[in-house]
Amino acid sequence: MQFKECDSVTWTSQAGGSRKVKIGVVVQIVRAGERPDRVRFPSLYSSSGVGHGRKAVSYVVLVGKTAYWPRESLLQPVGDPLEVVYCPGCAERLETANNGCPHCGYEDPEHGRVLSITEIMRLPSYPTPGAARYQDVSPAFIAAVVAAARAQLEKI
Repeated sequence: MQFKECDSVTWTSQAGGSRKVKIGVVVQIVRAGERPDRVRFPSLYSSSGVGHGRKAVSYVVLVGKTAYWPRESLLQPVGDPLEVVYCPGCAERLETANNGCPHCGYEDPEHGRVLSITEIMRLPSYPTPGAARYQDVSPAFIAAVVAAARAQLEKI
C-alpha cells in the first residue's frame, strides 16, 4: 500500500513481551535503497542506527514527538483518526461496536460502549442544559485539544 506525507497510519509493535498499537503521521517517504533523513530524524540514528536502506519504499512515521521507521508491510491506513475508538483506560484500539474494553474492563455505562473522539465532541457541553461530562471531562475540552493538535500538524 502506498501512503502520502500527512497520511495517518497505524501498526502494531512488540517489545519486552507486550504489544502496542501505534498511530502516527507519515512525515517522510523513503525511496527504495535509501535511509531516513539524518538531519530531520537524528533519533533514528542513535545506538545501532537504521542499517541499510530497504528494498522497497518505506515511511518515517511520527507518533507524538517520536519518529519511527516501521516496515511498510505493517502499516495500515487509519482514515479519520477521530472516528477510531480508543479505550480511555488503556489506550487500546477498539471496535466501533463495542461493549466496553475487553483489555482493561473500562466501560461507559451512560452510553453502553466506548465512544469515538468525534462522538464525544458532539455531546452537549456546559452551559447547555443536560450537558455531558465524559468521565468528568467536558466534551468542549476534548474538542479544544483536537483543534490545537490539528493546528500543530499544519505547521509540520
